[in-house]
Amino acid sequence: VFSVEKEYQELCVLRGHEHVVEEVRFSNPNTDHILLQKEDTDSDSDAESDEDSKNGGPSSSIKSSPHKVVMNGGASTPKRLRAPRFVASASRDKSIMVWDLEREECVMKLQGHENWVRSLVFHPCGRFLISAADDKSIRIWDLTKRRLYSKIDDAHQGFVSSIDWHPTESL
Repeated sequence: VFSVEKEYQELCVLRGHEHVVEEVRFSNPNTDHILLQKEDTDSDSDAESDEDSKNGGPSSSIKSSPHKVVMNGGASTPKRLRAPRFVASASRDKSIMVWDLEREECVMKLQGHENWVRSLVFHPCGRFLISAADDKSIRIWDLTKRRLYSKIDDAHQGFVSSIDWHPTESL
């Protein structure tokens, strides 16, 4: 990860995928807020099984971290105070990794696609990450539970190589 403002200075190197990374996406303020919230110690993540990991379930936990969020006039949308805290990467190893840029580590690995993951986008609400892959599917991942929320098999006759979400409209 490089800083444009600092003459392309290298900020960190994120290693973990076993194959080529097809795309990276920076988190939005709502995603940062959700991923930085303290986990409930009684959550389902404590009961993770091998079967969960194989089916897109949680594969690692997110540690809590101090983070100041300023609310816009009492609204529920956090105001951006700094650069995105997280980045997600889509890879030919059929996985998605969510990285904490400050700690320079993977905080979540999402598995479930049956072929190369080509594209991803954070939903504006911050709770979901949507991915597209060469398995012709679109998957929606719940970041609060670190697992698959929904999927559309055979979303296209060919590979689904790109996906996006309008940043302000629920079309």
